[in-house]
Order: sequence, then C-alpha cells, then structure tokens
Amino acid sequence: MEKFITKIGSSSALCEFADELRRKVFIEEQGVPADEIFDGLNEKAVHIVIFANDFPVATARLINKKSTWRIGLVAVDKLFRGNKLGEKVMQNAIDYVTAQAGTEIILSAQQQVSEFYRKLGFEQFGEITVFESGFVLVPMRYLIKQVDQFEFRKLNTDEEVASFWEKLYQYHKQDLFAYMDEEEQKYFSGTEYYDAIMDLKTNTKDGQLPLEMVFIYDESGHYIGFAMYKIYNTEDGKAFILEFCIDRLLRNKGLGIRVAKAFENYLKANGATYLAINTSNQDNLRFWQRFGFAPAEADEWGNMTYTKMIEGDDNES
Repeated sequence: MEKFITKIGSSSALCEFADELRRKVFIEEQGVPADEIFDGLNEKAVHIVIFANDFPVATARLINKKSTWRIGLVAVDKLFRGNKLGEKVMQNAIDYVTAQAGTEIILSAQQQVSEFYRKLGFEQFGEITVFESGFVLVPMRYLIKQVDQFEFRKLNTDEEVASFWEKLYQYHKQDLFAYMDEEEQKYFSGTEYYDAIMDLKTNTKDGQLPLEMVFIYDESGHYIGFAMYKIYNTEDGKAFILEFCIDRLLRNKGLGIRVAKAFENYLKANGATYLAINTSNQDNLRFWQRFGFAPAEADEWGNMTYTKMIEGDDNES
C-alpha cells in the first residue's frame, strides 16, 4: 500500500515541488498555456503537496484576502488517480483555512468536475462563465462556520468513567495499535496504564487539578468524540492533552479542527495558558501542526513534545 505524506507551507522548495506537478498535469497533459499556470502569485500562496516516495503526486494552492481564501491549481498525478488524493488535498485545504479563522473558500471549477466539489460541501455562487471555445467555469464557495458551540462534559461517576475507558480502548485498538509494537499494545491495554491514569484523575495533592475525562457533544446534544487532559495549574498553566478523538463516522469533514479550537477555548477558561501533546503517528502530528503546534522538547522518554500558546478570546463553550 502506497504511503502518502502531506506538507503545507510557503517555502520556495515546496513551491518547486508543486510547480513540477502543475507543469506535468496542466501544461503537458492538458495543454494549458504556461502563463496561466505560472501567474506570479506563488510567493503570496500557501502550497499543499502530497508526496509518495518523495515525489509530488497531488497539490493545491491557497491565496487569501482577509478571511476569504481562493483555492486553485488542484492537480493529481495521472498515475495516482483513484487513490482519493483529490479529496485528501481539498480536506487539508479546508482544515488549514479553518485553523486560520477563514470564513470561506472560493474556486472556479471546470464544469465537468463541479460535482466533485459539491460532494465536498462547495456550492455554486454567481453565474457560470462560458468561453468561445466552449470551456465552462463554475464559481463555487465553501462556507466555514467558525463560531461553534460544543459541550465538553466532564465524567466523574463510575458509570461515566467506565464508558470512557470502553471508548478509549476501542480507539486505541482501531486507530493506534497499528503504530505500536507488541509491548506498547500490552501496556496501553493493561492495568499499569489504567492505574497511572486513574491516579492522575484522583490526585489533587498540593492544590493540583485532577486529570479530566470529557465527552464532546455538538450544539444539538449529539456525541461526537472524547478527550482527556490535565492542567498543571501549580506550574506554568500547561494543559497536556493525553487523548483527543473524533468519532470515526464524523472524520474528514473539517470537524476536528473546529472542535480543537473550541477545546482550546475551553481549556483556557479552565486556567490553561498553553497546550502540549505527544503524538503516536504522522497523521496525528499533521493534524496538530495544522492547528499551530510546533516542536518544543523531548520528554523523559525521548518523545518529542509539541506545544501551542493559547490565543486570545474566541468562542468559549
């Protein structure tokens, strides 16, 4: 199975990789004039590039004006079509713009692929453009709801905590065990891990805040995921996020970034000044990097810790 790596940024090196693929797809394959592709706007752009074996196989370009972002030059290498890389690069774009507090993404879609964008949540706005050659462009827009109401419900009764552990074990087995060796799987399934977590949950010595387990609900009261964290109020206000999981049926729709932003506000309201995480795999790391986490230092076990300073006031739940 092919392994795909996604990179997002504005560096000249990443831009060169994106341009390499754009030349191949648009100019060589589709016959688009070079001056329409290399339009001098790359320096202002954010480039999303998906790699396979260090070769660029999918890309898109984002250019913003205030809270509106325009996406364009979406391309997938001919040899890699059928791997849903178009959906993947677009979802990365939506997640990135959401994390930047954007309110909408606009694009001009070729008529024959407009249905692809509709399935991703884009809608037509304005009139289509029909060229003399018969070429048709459809203006489309994706609206981002930035102000979300999510409830982070703390779990304290024996029944609630037992339900949390059930969901946590299921998440570990379905999503994380593939990245662990046998010894790690045994640890996270065993009593040693359970006892360590429950000790943190009940330990309030010297004014410490306990570890918290929460279920996450949307504004209609529907369950959407869970999280586990500990705020070190007696130190520097670090909120260490041990677990953060969106229900499998709700993933890849831009929900994770929106919930993470609301979770940041929730943690701030509970005394946190910055966020910290460890990650178990590259997919998780890319998600948190899109949200603004950066490498800080290795912990006592040699695992890199990533941190994010909490931003100013926003919607709080």
